[in-house]
Amino acid sequence: MINLNGKILAANQDIDFNNRAFKYGDALFETIRVFNGKIPFFDYHFERLLAGMQILNFDYKNSINKEFLLLNIHKIIQHKGNHRLRLSVFRNGGGRYTPNDNSIQFCIEQEELEQPFFLKKEALHIGIVPHILKNYSYISHLKTTNCLPYIIAAQYKEEQAWDDALLINSNHHIIECISSNFFMIHNNKIYTPPLDSGCVGGTMRAILLDYFNIIEKDIPINELDNPNNSYFITNAIQGIQPISSINEKKYNISPITKNLIQKLDVITKDTIEKTI
Repeated sequence: MINLNGKILAANQDIDFNNRAFKYGDALFETIRVFNGKIPFFDYHFERLLAGMQILNFDYKNSINKEFLLLNIHKIIQHKGNHRLRLSVFRNGGGRYTPNDNSIQFCIEQEELEQPFFLKKEALHIGIVPHILKNYSYISHLKTTNCLPYIIAAQYKEEQAWDDALLINSNHHIIECISSNFFMIHNNKIYTPPLDSGCVGGTMRAILLDYFNIIEKDIPINELDNPNNSYFITNAIQGIQPISSINEKKYNISPITKNLIQKLDVITKDTIEKTI
């Protein structure tokens, strides 16, 4: 099911080809995890969405607020079940590159999940995509529907039979994976690329930065030559996922990563209990 501007529709509804999200990628989206009808980290998603709407000059103040979005989410999940949600907000009206209307519409898509908690996998085997360079820009940290670099990276990942793939920038610094933020453990300290590396400002990244002592710094590719380093990635659906190899180089899973996974589970459960 989907919720389009407050109206519940079947998921196979035809697209409006005048939609600016379709024509120009003039849209933002959030991928949100629901645990037994509760959305423990919704504030992180809403704050990122709000910041993105301000940067893109969306006229949202008379149409969207946190309570309104939660009400419309619960129209389709009914305060129960485990779900992956995609909340999209896109600019209304026509125009070409120059919009003629900054008012917005929203769409909430729902996919049921069996698992009552984060979708954990075994340690990941990943590699570096050599032919896509994603650099910093005024909007590079936003989660927009302009996803071609990630689509090409995902296809390359499939060709190489990897679980995920790393993207780099023109400085040959690691910035992120296809749909996850990247973290390195070096000498018992945790590092993650800063937003000005070109990475998306992930919500799980923000959660870890708020709760744990994590240092934002550039991570050159040659850091991967250190066999004593350890790595993991994060996103809102799968939580924390350890990495066991990058481009066939093998790495141990740090006890720090295992501890973080356990602590994140506790934080999530505590937050769920406090969520209305």
